[in-house]
Amino acid sequence: MSKNKLLIISYYWPPSGGSGVQRWLNFSNILIKKGWDITVFTAKNANYPIIDNGLNRIVDKSIKVFRIPILEPTSFFRKNNSDNINSTNFINKFFCKRPNQ
Repeated sequence: MSKNKLLIISYYWPPSGGSGVQRWLNFSNILIKKGWDITVFTAKNANYPIIDNGLNRIVDKSIKVFRIPILEPTSFFRKNNSDNINSTNFINKFFCKRPNQ
């Protein structure tokens, strides 16, 4: 009988922190113990709001994790990698433009 396989595609995976990460991480670890084959596709250059490097130690070694480079969506709204959204950005002007302005 072949193993059950699961592909998880998630932006949030350790070292990202937060409850959403822990749910997928714990779910994956439980399924690994039950004989499942788990593969995770996650972002390589993600801009996580919370970092918890301790979660990396919890990831079961049998889980195959592939970190794929992405274009960070928030980079379109930021200038000079600051956390402040810059209203002079073209995309921000496009989406935030109000009629009669």
